[in-house]
Amino acid sequence: DVRSQFVNLDDADLKPAGWDTLSKPALVNPEDIVIYEVHIRDFSANDSTVAAADRGTYRAFTYDGSGPHPNTTLSDGMNHLLQLRQAGLTHIHLLPAFDIASVIEKPTDRTEPTISFNPAIGPQAAVDAARQTDSFNWGYDPYHYGAPEGSYSTNPDGVTRILEFREMVQALNQNGLRVVMDVVYNHTAASGQDDKSVLDRIVPGYYYRYDAAGTLYQSSCCADTATEYAMMEKLMIDTVVRFATAYKIDGFRFDLMNLHTRQNMLNVQAALQALTPATHGVDGSKIYLYGEGWDFGSAKDKGLTVCPHCYAHKYNMTGSGIGVFNDIIRDAAHGGYSTDTVGIRRQGFINGLSYDWNGYAYPNRFQSDLHVVMDTLRSALRGSGTDWNGQGNPFTDDPQESINYVEKHDNETLFDQNVFKLPNGNGSGNPGWIGGSSIATTTMADRVRSQNMGVSLIGLAQGIPFFHMGQDILRSKSLDRNSYDSGDWFNRVYWDRSANNFGRGLPPTWDNNSRWGIMTPLLNNTALDPAPADMNFAAAHMRETLRLRMSSPLFRLTTEAAINARVSHYNTDNSRDALIVMRLSDEIDPDLDPNWENILVFFNANTITQTITIPNANGFTLHPLHTNGVDDDPVIATASFNDATDTFSIPPRTTVVFVSTQALEPPSTIDWVGLMFPRGGVAHAIDQGSFAPAGFDVFVQVYEAGVTPGAGQGAGIECFLHWGRYGQPWTDLPMTYNTDIGNNDEYKATIPKTVIESLTPGSYGFTAYCKKTVETGRKWKADSYDINGNPADDDQGGGLLTIIPTTDPALEPNGGVFVHLFEWRWADVAKECTFLGQKGYTGVQVSPPNEHIVPTADLGGNPANDFPWWARYQPVTHDTTRFTSRSGTWAEFQQMVNTCNSAGVAVIVDAVINHMADIEVGSPPTGTAGTQYKSQPAANRFYGTQYTPDDFHPDCLITNYQDRYQVQRCQLAGLPDLDTGKAAVQTKLRNYLQALLNAGVRGFRIDAAKHMAAHDVGAILNGLTLPGGGQPYIFSEVIDMDPAERIRDWEYTPYGDVTEFAYSISVIGNNFNCGGSLSSLQSFTSGLLPSRFAQIFVDNHDNQR
Repeated sequence: DVRSQFVNLDDADLKPAGWDTLSKPALVNPEDIVIYEVHIRDFSANDSTVAAADRGTYRAFTYDGSGPHPNTTLSDGMNHLLQLRQAGLTHIHLLPAFDIASVIEKPTDRTEPTISFNPAIGPQAAVDAARQTDSFNWGYDPYHYGAPEGSYSTNPDGVTRILEFREMVQALNQNGLRVVMDVVYNHTAASGQDDKSVLDRIVPGYYYRYDAAGTLYQSSCCADTATEYAMMEKLMIDTVVRFATAYKIDGFRFDLMNLHTRQNMLNVQAALQALTPATHGVDGSKIYLYGEGWDFGSAKDKGLTVCPHCYAHKYNMTGSGIGVFNDIIRDAAHGGYSTDTVGIRRQGFINGLSYDWNGYAYPNRFQSDLHVVMDTLRSALRGSGTDWNGQGNPFTDDPQESINYVEKHDNETLFDQNVFKLPNGNGSGNPGWIGGSSIATTTMADRVRSQNMGVSLIGLAQGIPFFHMGQDILRSKSLDRNSYDSGDWFNRVYWDRSANNFGRGLPPTWDNNSRWGIMTPLLNNTALDPAPADMNFAAAHMRETLRLRMSSPLFRLTTEAAINARVSHYNTDNSRDALIVMRLSDEIDPDLDPNWENILVFFNANTITQTITIPNANGFTLHPLHTNGVDDDPVIATASFNDATDTFSIPPRTTVVFVSTQALEPPSTIDWVGLMFPRGGVAHAIDQGSFAPAGFDVFVQVYEAGVTPGAGQGAGIECFLHWGRYGQPWTDLPMTYNTDIGNNDEYKATIPKTVIESLTPGSYGFTAYCKKTVETGRKWKADSYDINGNPADDDQGGGLLTIIPTTDPALEPNGGVFVHLFEWRWADVAKECTFLGQKGYTGVQVSPPNEHIVPTADLGGNPANDFPWWARYQPVTHDTTRFTSRSGTWAEFQQMVNTCNSAGVAVIVDAVINHMADIEVGSPPTGTAGTQYKSQPAANRFYGTQYTPDDFHPDCLITNYQDRYQVQRCQLAGLPDLDTGKAAVQTKLRNYLQALLNAGVRGFRIDAAKHMAAHDVGAILNGLTLPGGGQPYIFSEVIDMDPAERIRDWEYTPYGDVTEFAYSISVIGNNFNCGGSLSSLQSFTSGLLPSRFAQIFVDNHDNQR
């Protein structure tokens, strides 16, 4: 009963509410991607928290607990995805969801197998009997490329599938997950005059690939298509673009990409990258492509071997920017796949190769083979761009070209692989067994740790991590190596973790019966059934691995050059078997990680604790994520570093990350470098394009016993000025000997006047180091306090240059006058805007629009704090989806913004982004929108899922406002201080501000800007745009009333206006108080900001009380 229907995909009734304005989750670089491979039916078919009618359908992805989808239930499956998203997952890869030929679309026409469980043959026989009529298939059977599959819709007859597919994409996007579609253009389900043949009925023979004798190639499984022909390529490109634009798909995975050509893939890439939000509604530059690049198939056999029209083998795709599945890291990790009863026992790094032999006589099982595998992994961990010690078979020019994985839908799951490969006691009678009684039996705890090691290798390698759905909860398919048509029974996922689907009977005969003999005792062994606690532990490990990956850009380097410069290894002599030690260095420019100078990742797959000494390792501690109370592995806490001996101790079968703020290069033996002048921590104002001196001079002193004392320059020392713009690479400028100062040599460097005058507005920094000419180690300038007994003379950190713009960088609303409606409700502000517009006001500043602590009587236990105003300044989230505050709801806020904009009154919001809430209200502490949080202790701090302990500066109090470090890194009034120098925190804050702009807000007051470095404020604001184009109005709150303080208001002028407190206090206040003189207003200008930057006021919510 085949029918066709003409549909206008742009019809409003085919779009869920908000579809046309759907915002995509942020994606900066392809290397930020983390992929989770999901089969639509598997995802919910076994999930009892999804309504029966919605199981196995697109709608199951709308069970996110929030709406505005067709329901507000949070299913177990969606809860699992959301937890992964909060940890760092970015993309959901959907197995084929275009129209497929292998599943009957109408549920009423299907017949499911009746399973009477019999471990011998029962389940698979029943599955076999229902193969043609049941609801399951992977879907690699293309029927119509351009339409969504109907069997995943609650009503396949008509257009419902279109709406529900879009609801699925929308729900995932709104929850921070982009969507990848698995596409299969290398073959079709049918050809010729078969019932489900399509292309041969259009132009017989054209769309398929034939050999010289006229024989149809079927290297895929079925009729291979010929995408080297223009119209087949056009069909591929047109339907990919359709799914990208009409269904807002964010990426495409090409099945058997090696049956296409490199040029095919470049043409698809170009078509997608040409898509723009303005013209097509999507940003094609953010759409990621990847595929299988195996070395076989009809494209190769036909002779398509000369690039760019060469078959898309992984080695032919180098430099394309298109990802390719990395089977190199896969096989080195777990030993690879095999249909052979002995070959399947081959071990890899994670499951015992040489160091924990399983007793089977597979080839290449010795220590030398382990060392080859370790070198292979060292290459793969560096993105497979270069070899390591001759191993690794590199194939990428960019880390985004490597899809790293150890498990996907094909072949056995990793859990099932390890059932075959990990030692399991005496295997007498099994093919290939040569072991004796000494072969150990691997405990379930160690099986989980082996699986976790595989997750760690993938999650912490350079490139794109790829995980199979359920891999993180020990998913099993009961040893099935090819479950494409094995029904729900062998493909079930238990989100409630009551089981992992192991031991559900022998897998289907058609792909597994040759190994039934070795499978039977394994499937009957209940010791191989993990408990819920085992699955929970594995899930926690995956989440922590993703958090580790997202904690530093060093795990996500974007070029091969950066990897080669920053990623190296220790234990390269393999003196410790099954221990890989990877170093990520931030010692070179540019500075990528504001938190750590060095990261060491220890992959100890061995069954024993191992120690290793790394010379010149200093200050290493366990990564804070290992000990923050969230998904902690107690074994990791036993890892240690002895700073006195530079020795690390790593527990067995464990991945441990250590971090340090100190350099790891061979240390300089110079005694001391310091007393830089101009001093560190002092800012210098320079007007853009105008600098009177001949240059900007910087001096530094160096002392080396026996060298610098005495007249003249000490031999064998060279010094450098290290300077540049924050957020960009810095330059090392050689310094020259200047003079002797006591026993010290002073060096000098000059940044020329022409260079200074060419600098664009912004924040620049400088520091200095010296080194011996015979050493590589650098001795950086040391900090000094109370120099020569002067408390006001400190040399603290780097020096600062602020290039002050000649024009206003953030134009205020037309007319420039706005009113502050402090603590008004959104609905009342909306009413007032009509009046304000009539009276000539062009802007209104409103109180902070964020979830905050719940105001109460005696707040914080203080009788004087009854529902205080400052509760608004203790944020719990920066998330417009968690918005309810004392002023009202998000809907009321949006209505206010719309009303005010209509009245010509721009809304300027108070942005509290320096800190989070300190006072805990409720048990558990809960914000005004229901988000739970915990401010103390610092090690367990969290605010919903948005911020965790490593997003904050270490707790300290501000006791000296002349100390820049304290003011900008310690706690303002005891409030937990966000690490606004951390890229991930900047992104979260920027997304929050952009969401407000998208809602119609026109500007921001940056609260407590003085307590954030000016360049951090600039980084957060960078890229903010108004919906129609242009930049928002910005003004920063900087109280600059004491000339002795280091932080000055003009430091923030490159990024917008600045509050001019001196106007209200020194000018207005002093002249209108008793004893003041109005006549002095005529000439009072000293110490004020230029008018183009000054946001002036008489009083505000801080100083009017």
